[in-house]
Amino acid sequence: MEKLDIPGMSSPIEGDPKPIGRKRVGKDETFDEMEEEITINHEDCEHVLVVALPRKGKDSTITSLCGNLKDEHGYKWFSCLDDGRNETPMTAIPNDEKPIKDNLDDFGQEPKAYDAEVFVPATSGVPDTLPSNFTRFTINIADLTPMDVIRLAGLKSADSNTMRRIGQALSNTIEDNDGVEGLVERLKDYAEELEATITVTELRDDEFDENDQGDRELKDAERVEADPSVREVSYEMDADKALNDAAESLLMLAGEGLIAGPNAETNLDMDAVFRDQERVAVLNCNFLKPRNESLKYIVLNMWLRLIFRKRDENSRLPRALLEIRELKDIAPSVIGNAQYKQEVKALQATVYEIATRGGSRRIMMLGSTQKLNDVYKAVRTNMPLKILLQLGEEEVMTLDKAYNFSPRQKEQLTSFNVGWGMLVKDGGEHWPINWRGARCGLGLGDEHWRDRYAVAWGAHVFKGRGSGWISEHKDKEAYVNTRTGYVKPIDPDADDFPDDGEWHLFLDEIWSTVPVSMSREQFDQQTQLPTQFCEATVDYRREHDIPSNLSLTRNRDTASRELSLENKDEKMDEEKRRVLDENNVPKPLESWIGKAKKGMRSNMLQVLDAVMRADPEEVRTLDGIAEVSGVPKGTIGRWRSERHDFATCLERRGESWEITKVGHRALDINWTKLDRLVG
Repeated sequence: MEKLDIPGMSSPIEGDPKPIGRKRVGKDETFDEMEEEITINHEDCEHVLVVALPRKGKDSTITSLCGNLKDEHGYKWFSCLDDGRNETPMTAIPNDEKPIKDNLDDFGQEPKAYDAEVFVPATSGVPDTLPSNFTRFTINIADLTPMDVIRLAGLKSADSNTMRRIGQALSNTIEDNDGVEGLVERLKDYAEELEATITVTELRDDEFDENDQGDRELKDAERVEADPSVREVSYEMDADKALNDAAESLLMLAGEGLIAGPNAETNLDMDAVFRDQERVAVLNCNFLKPRNESLKYIVLNMWLRLIFRKRDENSRLPRALLEIRELKDIAPSVIGNAQYKQEVKALQATVYEIATRGGSRRIMMLGSTQKLNDVYKAVRTNMPLKILLQLGEEEVMTLDKAYNFSPRQKEQLTSFNVGWGMLVKDGGEHWPINWRGARCGLGLGDEHWRDRYAVAWGAHVFKGRGSGWISEHKDKEAYVNTRTGYVKPIDPDADDFPDDGEWHLFLDEIWSTVPVSMSREQFDQQTQLPTQFCEATVDYRREHDIPSNLSLTRNRDTASRELSLENKDEKMDEEKRRVLDENNVPKPLESWIGKAKKGMRSNMLQVLDAVMRADPEEVRTLDGIAEVSGVPKGTIGRWRSERHDFATCLERRGESWEITKVGHRALDINWTKLDRLVG
């Protein structure tokens, strides 16, 4: 048997394309015949699904394909789903597994680290110290559509009226440069405004006559208008619950650190991410606290929607490549098995849309799974390219129903060595193929992800007592923390060792690597070295080229932000109190200030003004107030029962409603001025 290289995804590039697989070729087969047969086309962005038993190479294979599409065909690589072990950030380091390194050597290739930016939601639970290629992000409300807001509220859909109001709230919030709180207030205002009473006057059929021209005309109009028997039907519309749910969801997500106003520095710019074509965008939601675990699916849904929308709006952006490990987690065949059914169902709908419409938007999806039937049927049937690695007998039987394998193929599928498999495309099966392994790192269950970052970056890492660190380095004088530059003596007798996971170098390594303009004695007496010394030393010790900056960085944003906000709030509170006192604003009415409060405040003032001007006999009941003010009775009643601010403005005296001193003051205040000063 001979071997034939599969020259990567088809589409010629300058120079020699790097092969992604080899197929054994019989001596009676020609290379020309086989090369055409096993070409993998990517021009139409047909989706790829890799199926295999655990640890048989499925994630290695899709990562290898992603690297090929990025390097040789200009795709923007989005790594979208991690199983919780921080495997996807390994894209930033070269592969360090000996079997895969041997596999790459067979292909004449070497391990490769990709320039990767790892995006983590800026929620609570994110560690203070992370590698420098990790970026905390929030979702800008300016990037939300009305349907996004509905999905965030956990709803499938909403009526057109609700969607219009959400769109108007988003538009006004962005136009006024307000934050999430402003959007929430608008949504709540619009929810209340939907309550209305509609009176319909129905005319009887016999009240119309036909004239000489055949047209219908009202008969005896004066009598009809005066006739008390003409029916009036009243309808009362409930407040829009969908808007209230959306407002509460947005407020919760903002509190958790996921949604932010237009001016937040952490806002994700998906257009810029797209254009940064050379860098892999890795979404990582593994630092969410247990109470926020369901947010992982919401965040991923937002990412996929933004990617789809950006590529749909601008065809000049690079083609998008979505790497999704364990596709069944977000597009399961049985929703009932999902832990967070509501969030997963919404995400499944998004994945289905990409599976069916992504190709025309030049979005290609590469997924992996252990069992084909675990993936939602409507998704898996729209992934025409299947790569089958080693499978269990039960899975082979399942696939045989669709592909009618020969006995030899069935036997081969259950006995493939790791990395070997079959390509199913265009109704044919091509096998056995030795697939190229991933050039970048993959997850390892017995080694912490950050420890692997340290080694790849060129630092040492303390892996705890019992790791042999003490006996191996007891002859060293001191070690240096790579992030801070602090020098710490090594003294086994004093039981003074690095913290678990601490990145460090040894003083002798720095001295021998970095030329310093000081004597050895002076150098040894330093308690803190410039971090540039550490950077130069790890660069010297590094085995492979690492395009991303993996050095550890402490996130000072949180602490400094809390301090600055606290000082700023104190200053603003003082200024606000001064303005409120100067304008004699009653305490209950302080919550009325702000552009976002303008709509509801205007309606409340309309009621107060109408009551003040009305005859007492006209406002004996809430029905009367509704009639003179034009504001629905239900809304006025709810304000009275639920809002202390409004209740202090209107009270019942004797048999009629009257406005109080607070109500009179509310009508006298220049609210526009207050909005400008402190709103």
